[in-house]
Amino acid sequence: MKNLILAALIAGASVSSVAAMTTTGQLSEVNRIEAQSYVPNGDFSNLTPAQVTAIDLLLLSSDDLRAGENPAGKIAKILERS
Repeated sequence: MKNLILAALIAGASVSSVAAMTTTGQLSEVNRIEAQSYVPNGDFSNLTPAQVTAIDLLLLSSDDLRAGENPAGKIAKILERS
């Protein structure tokens, strides 16, 4: 039961964080660090709001972060968009 409550709190906080970050046009520090762990040489400056949203949603989805799903490749493709 505690795990369910914790998961709900994290999910709620994540969704509100995505909405807040999208309006600023920048990744949160936590998401930038996580994204850079997948793409260390990626340029995370001057991202468009669409790129921020795409990276945020990718990092929220545990299915997309599995090794077989190639999260580094997905983030690199998002960074290539302008």
